Amino acid sequence: MLTEGADILDVGGYSTRPGADEVSEQEEIERTAPLIQAILRRHPQALVSIDTFRAGVARAHWRRERTSLMMCRGGI
Repeated sequence: MLTEGADILDVGGYSTRPGADEVSEQEEIERTAPLIQAILRRHPQALVSIDTFRAGVARAHWRRERTSLMMCRGGI
């Protein structure tokens, strides 16, 4: 997507779809971290946002990678 002109990639590891399976914070981090790291290795100047409603997930990525944050809240 970056090679086709995307400015920002938004990565999430937890579905906000009503009725979606529950995922722990740790699993959400484990789902997203390898992808974000791979994106930044291949595209060091890429802007990546983490789509989460959990402060712990946001904190984990903020400390590890250069990520922006998209926090969502809903009836989850």
